[in-house]
Order: sequence, then C-alpha cells, then structure tokens
Amino acid sequence: MSFTEDFSATQVLRKVLVGWHWILIGAILGGFFGWGLTSLRAPRYEAGAVLSIGFDYARVAEMDDTVTSYVGLRVRDLLLSDETIQAAVEGLHSTARSASAPADVQEFRSRIWLAEEGSRWELAARGLTPEESAAIADAWAESSLRALDQAMIHAIRAAELQTAIYRAGCKLVEDPASPGGAIWQCETPDDSDRPHDLPAELLREASLSKGLLPAMSFSFLQRAEPPSAPVVWGRGGLILAGMLFGIWIAVMALVFRRNGEASRKIAESATDGGGA
Repeated sequence: MSFTEDFSATQVLRKVLVGWHWILIGAILGGFFGWGLTSLRAPRYEAGAVLSIGFDYARVAEMDDTVTSYVGLRVRDLLLSDETIQAAVEGLHSTARSASAPADVQEFRSRIWLAEEGSRWELAARGLTPEESAAIADAWAESSLRALDQAMIHAIRAAELQTAIYRAGCKLVEDPASPGGAIWQCETPDDSDRPHDLPAELLREASLSKGLLPAMSFSFLQRAEPPSAPVVWGRGGLILAGMLFGIWIAVMALVFRRNGEASRKIAESATDGGGA
C-alpha cells in the first residue's frame, strides 16, 4: 500500500465515517474547552445614558429628510469631537477614582459608542467594573450636554445676526480695491454699533454653532445605571473555534491511527513471510 493510497480522499472519508463518534466527542470536548477559555477573559460591563435630541416643531415647520440627516450628522460629530471627549475625560477623573478609567481621548473613545433611535440617543460605554462603565457614560453625556448648550447659544446668535443683516440691508458688492473680489455693504444702520461687522460676526457664530439649528431641543432622559452582570463577549466564537479544533484533532488521530495500524500489519506480514 503506497503513501498516496493511504492518504487519498476516499481512504480519509472512510476512516472519518467509521470513527464518527470520536469526531463527535472531539467536537464536544473542544466546545467545552472554548467555553472554558471565556472565563479567563476579563469581564466587561456596559452601561448607557440616554439623551433626547430632536427638533421643536412648535417653533419650526417640519423639515425634509435631507436637512434632518445633515443636522443629525452635525450632532453626532459634536458628541464625538475631541473637545467633547476631552471634557468627558476631565470630568470623569474629577469624580471617579478608578485606576482603569480612560486616561486620554483615544482610550476614552475606544470605550464608547453612540446609538441613535429617533430622538433617543444612547451614549454607551464599557468598563471593567459596573460603576466604571456607568461613570464613563454619565461623564460623556454631561460633557455632550454642555457642548450642545454652547453650540445652541451660537446658533441662536447666528439667527439673530441673520435678521440684523436683513434689517441693515447688507449685501455682497464688488470690492473696488480688489477687482473680481466682493465685500459686504450695509445700507442702513442696525441696532449694532458696527453694522459693517455683522457679516463677519455671522460667519463666526455660524462656525461656533457646529451646524445646529436654533429650533433644536435636547435633554437628559436617563442617567447610566451600573449593570448587574458582565457582558459575555466572544463566547460563541471561542466555542466554535474549540469545536473545530476538536474535530480537526479527532480526524487527524483517526487518519494516522488507521494508517499506523495498516503499516504495522504490513510489517508483521513481511516479518512472517521472511521467517517462513
């Protein structure tokens, strides 16, 4: 019997079918081994604070999906901005006393994720203890509310400046000192002592508003509660990997065991023939 014949697909399949019960045992043992490995991982706790962020349709007409999506993206950018995260890190360390709490923006960002469902925005976080996960989520929610407050102040101011520019009769005209350029020209005085500075002030306030609209509303719906149990993460993948590993070990054992028995019988036959 040649090496190629011993390890042909037909021979391997026959050996696997004959020893199917060993393969099943290997899969079960491998699955238990993978399940046991999950207990070696550090527990992970998850908690989330909930904000309500939407539009006050009592003050503004309902907007189309394009505008709503754009503003929603600007809100998301604000909540995940470095400035908001840095404020959350500072707020966390001023209240929490956990040695494993995120120390910088990058580490904090790796512990959080944002989930939006209608006007409900969940600011979720993970930690090594229940209290730590809740503290991270609350710190992020509080810094986000402050960022939203500040941006809303600038959004309201930008809206007021738009009205002031309209009353002052400001418009873009060609710049006589720079052919091809344009400048703002205001025809009548406004409540402001510097009507000609209104356009620049509007651009500055619009930039600081971070794309928010003055008709938006937001509030803190729910603080994060420390979870009662850790989240079991990666258990399914480890169990599956353990089962596949057990199956592979069982198949290899069957193949080489059968091949070893065949080789031993051939050697015994050759020995008996030589003796005769």
